[in-house]
Amino acid sequence: LLAVHRRYLGAGGAFGAAFLGKQITGVEFAACLVGLLLFAPDARRSIALAIAGFVAPVLAATVVLAAVGVLNDFLFVGFGYYFGYVQREARIPASTIVIKAALVAASVGLTWWLCRGERSEHRFMRTLPALWTAFAIFGALFTSRPYPHYLLEAVPALSLLAAKIGRA
Repeated sequence: LLAVHRRYLGAGGAFGAAFLGKQITGVEFAACLVGLLLFAPDARRSIALAIAGFVAPVLAATVVLAAVGVLNDFLFVGFGYYFGYVQREARIPASTIVIKAALVAASVGLTWWLCRGERSEHRFMRTLPALWTAFAIFGALFTSRPYPHYLLEAVPALSLLAAKIGRA
């Protein structure tokens, strides 16, 4: 929501802090970046600010964890274990990632097609809920495990999208 108020550095910082605890947040950050790329009037500057904000807490945490000698443990727990989990005992074949990625790409393409036109902050704000929903659902289904609580991360995006559709 910081992004829709043109607080891109803060939005990136919030995503970066969230990423330290839940790595799949990076997928939702990508939705924000894609929205900026496609619809924001000053996309290059906006994306640079968002990425700088994202990197700041990650870099700060990396420095602190390295200084106290636990960076390798953090990387294993945060990433090594997670990616092993994604591939281990999945009930849906891992190859479906290609289908899921294609659906996100199709959603991005459809959003761009329906909302194409001159870049504006208004257009970015209008399209972010749709992009966020597509990426959040991708993130929720990333592990190929059909656990309903994984879909909770899509609730805020779906709520905003429903409100946008309801107002249209």
